[in-house]
Amino acid sequence: MDTQATHTVERSRIGYIDIYRAIGIMLMVIGHTAISLTTMTYIMSFHMPMFFFISGFLFRGNRPWKPYIIKKFRTLVVPYLAFGIIAITIVYFGKPSVFPQKLSAFLVYSTEEYPLATAMWFLAALFVSNVVFFVIDRVNNNIIKTLVIVVLAVFGEVFTHLTNIVLPYAIGPALVGVGLMHIGRLMRPYEQQLVSLKSYVVIYLAILGAALSLIEGCVSMRSGTYPNIILFWVVAVINIVVMLNVASFLDKRLKQGPIWQYLVKLGQNAIVYVMFNQQCIKAAEVVANRLKPTIIQQPVCFLLAMILLYCCTEFVTRTKLRWFIGKD
Repeated sequence: MDTQATHTVERSRIGYIDIYRAIGIMLMVIGHTAISLTTMTYIMSFHMPMFFFISGFLFRGNRPWKPYIIKKFRTLVVPYLAFGIIAITIVYFGKPSVFPQKLSAFLVYSTEEYPLATAMWFLAALFVSNVVFFVIDRVNNNIIKTLVIVVLAVFGEVFTHLTNIVLPYAIGPALVGVGLMHIGRLMRPYEQQLVSLKSYVVIYLAILGAALSLIEGCVSMRSGTYPNIILFWVVAVINIVVMLNVASFLDKRLKQGPIWQYLVKLGQNAIVYVMFNQQCIKAAEVVANRLKPTIIQQPVCFLLAMILLYCCTEFVTRTKLRWFIGKD
């Protein structure tokens, strides 16, 4: 294959992966707006697992540990600390009696619900997942590696439910994330077949995934809520495969057009959307809640939130703030 052809294939692959991330981000925004319980149950069943899966899907082993950890720290922990602390300060700085407690709690128990910073748990969990997965990947025996990951993933699912104890540093969802990363890693060799399913197969899987998600009940990786610990994995993987095919379809059909460019840029800057999604949603709700009839409030809230998030992304990526998301 010549260089130009190789570049085209690589660009297409990156395009669909970024579009996949963009879909996950848009689902996150929809999930954080005032939507119906049915819609939320469906979205929550897989929208956060999508990101852990793709992290494992793209994982490359056999690399030095130091630059890997430094890169993950800069792209995940630095924005978690910087923008999380800012959000906590904005909310609690005028309350000196609780500010130190809330700030120290945020630094340790990132999965608690903090105003303007609830979504930040994901960055902490993804960092822990990547570090744990990197360490386990050093094991040469694939059977032992898989057994260790299964044990850790199940532990992450059931520990908080059985003990009512919240593990620090988002360790609970992170261990579940390790399992999702492993699934992504195992499926990577079948990438071409995975993203090229027949349309009728994708439609069938989408219906099946939606139906099973409603049977499963509402999942929350942040709080460690898994109504059915086995069905969680089945539903997540089915819906992830559907979203991979949707992303691949959009990548091919949009063909470098303005919508393609927007989605790719969204996917490339997903961390900014995670950091600012609650602030932008709150601002959008102020406007949307004034509209009548109420049926248009949710779509308007989503569109306004996405516009505000786009503006935040432009501001961060075009200024020195981009350093805080790991970009020089």
